[in-house]
Amino acid sequence: MKKKSFFGILATVVLATDFLFSACSGGTNYVGENDNQNSEGKKSYTVTVSEIITNGTITPSKTTALEGDSINLIVTPTDGYALDSLSVKDADGNNVIVIAGAFLMPASNVTISAVFKVATVSYSVTIDSSITNGNVLSDKTSSVASGDTVTLTVTADGTRRLKSLAVTDSNNNVVPTTNVTAGTTYTFVMPSSDVTIMAIFGYLGSKVTPNAVGDIVFSDGTAEAYDISLTMTTEQNDNVVGVFASSSGNYIVGIKQGGGNYFSYADASTTKLSEHSAATPAPYNSNWRITASAELNEIRNNITDINNSLEKITGAVQIYTSGTGYLISDHEGYLFDFSDAREVEAESSPGRVLFVHDVIVN
Repeated sequence: MKKKSFFGILATVVLATDFLFSACSGGTNYVGENDNQNSEGKKSYTVTVSEIITNGTITPSKTTALEGDSINLIVTPTDGYALDSLSVKDADGNNVIVIAGAFLMPASNVTISAVFKVATVSYSVTIDSSITNGNVLSDKTSSVASGDTVTLTVTADGTRRLKSLAVTDSNNNVVPTTNVTAGTTYTFVMPSSDVTIMAIFGYLGSKVTPNAVGDIVFSDGTAEAYDISLTMTTEQNDNVVGVFASSSGNYIVGIKQGGGNYFSYADASTTKLSEHSAATPAPYNSNWRITASAELNEIRNNITDINNSLEKITGAVQIYTSGTGYLISDHEGYLFDFSDAREVEAESSPGRVLFVHDVIVN
C-alpha cells in the first residue's frame, strides 16, 4: 500500500476545513434552507399585530403559524370602549376572512388591525302585555342606543280607536312622543333607559272627552257629538252610558230605565230611592245618584239637545217636561211626573227615577 506524504494529508485537511467554513458563513447550504421551517421542513409565517391600535388590544393565539393553522384572536377593549372593526391582511394586502374571532393562516405573513370606539350602552323597548283591544309595534325592541328614534305603529281592533299612548322610562318618567299620523304612527327619542309602552284603546268616539250638551258618552270615557246623520254601531250602543247633560257642570244623564241599566225603581210613598241597576259597563257601574233640583232644572233647559241624542241610542228613553215637573217616557206613555228630586208622583207603582253620573275624566 502506498503511503501518503505529510503534505498530502495536510492538503486534505485544509480542503475539508474550507468546505465547512463556506457552509457556516452563508455560502451555499447543501443540507437545505432551515429558516422559517419546522422539523418536518414546512414553512411557517408570522402573525403581527399593528402597533397603531389604540383603546384596546388584539392578542393572537399564535405569533408564527403554518399554512392552514387556526388563529384565535382575543379582543380586549379598554374600559369605556368597544370593538368597531377588525381586519387581517396578508403580505399583499388581501383580506383574510375572520369568522367568530378566528382565521385560517394563509401561505403568507399577516398583519392584524383593529379600531375601537367609545362604547354605546344599549336599552330595550317593552310593549306592555296588558294592552287590549289593539296592539302597538315598535321598529326597535333591543340594543337601542340613547338618542335613537323609535317608531311605534298603533292598530286598534274593530271600531275602537287609540285613547292614550304612554312611553315611560325605568323611573316611570314620561318620554315625549311625536304624533306622525294621528292614531296610527308615533315616534320618540330613546332616553338613557329602558322604556315601556302602554296604550289604551277606546270606542269610536271622535271626542276624547265629552264637553257639550248632547254628547253621547261611552264606557271608556270617549264621546260622540250629536249629528242628525249619526248612526250608532252595535258595539257603540252596547257601551253607551249616557248623554252629557250639563252646560255648567260635568255630569251625564242615564239612558235606560228600570231593568235596563241606568234608572231605578222607587216606591211612590217614600222619598228613599233604591240604587240603580249594577249592569252598567265599568267604570260607570257605581256611584250614580239621584238628580238634584238644580240638575233637574238644567236638564229641563237642555232637554231638546239631550233628547236629540237619546233618539240615536237604541233602547234609550227620552225625557219630557210638563209644567214644573219632569216626565220620562218609554215612548208608550208617561211613567212618572216629579217636581223635586225626592218627591215622586208615580203614575204607576213603582215609579221610575232619573239618575245622573259625574263624567269620569280620561
